Amino acid sequence: MERLENEGAIHKIVNIDGVVNFAKCSGKCTHEQHFHNHVHFNCKECHSVTCIENAIPEISLPEHFIAHEYNFIISGICPKCADA
Repeated sequence: MERLENEGAIHKIVNIDGVVNFAKCSGKCTHEQHFHNHVHFNCKECHSVTCIENAIPEISLPEHFIAHEYNFIISGICPKCADA
């Protein structure tokens, strides 16, 4: 898994319980840099993790802080489990 992450094929997501998950990277990622600054949704029922690319939070940091990447986890119930 580490090799695939280093090659830009997958990215690591650590959920709120400390469990490490991996997701396929979009075509923009390379072994030099990952472009996965988006929200991850963690379902509390089925434990799936979904990348939500179209919900990107706006970050405002204090002066002299420079963000290179970030990881947001939203925990709740996915549509599949909500319908069940």
